[in-house]
Amino acid sequence: MRIHHFIVLTLLVSGCAMGPRSYDGVLGYRTEPLPEGVQVTYVDEADNSNERILSYIAEVCDETLGPTSTTPLIELRSVSEFEQQVAMSVQIPVGVQGTGTSKSNAGSAQVSAVKNSYAHSESVFRNMKLKKVVALCATDS
Repeated sequence: MRIHHFIVLTLLVSGCAMGPRSYDGVLGYRTEPLPEGVQVTYVDEADNSNERILSYIAEVCDETLGPTSTTPLIELRSVSEFEQQVAMSVQIPVGVQGTGTSKSNAGSAQVSAVKNSYAHSESVFRNMKLKKVVALCATDS
C-alpha cells in the first residue's frame, strides 16, 4: 500500500513540475506581439507530442493575453522538426588530494584527514532532435 501512495505522490509532483518554460537558448517559448494578437514560438524535444506543446502554448496565451471574457483562440501556423548541436558542461574527475593534521597527546597520535576532490569542467556537444511549433493567440473581439 505504501508503494501505491508513493507512486501517486510522485505522479502528482511530477505533473505539477511540468509546464511551459521560457526560452533558454535551446528549449522553451518566446512571444512576439503582432497587430492581430500574440505569436508564440515553442521549441521542445521532438519526441514531445504536438498536443502537449499546444497545451503549453495555451498556457502562455492565457498568461500573455491576461483575463479575457472568452477563451483565447489559437491558430496553429507551423510545425517543424530539426536537429541542433547543443553544448553541455561535463565535470570530469581528475584527482583527490588528502590533507591531514596530527596531534600528539601523551604518546597517542590523533590524525584527522580531509580529502578534496578536483574536477575539470569540459564542454561536449550533443545532437538534439527538436520540434518548433508556431501559433497565433488572439481574442475573439
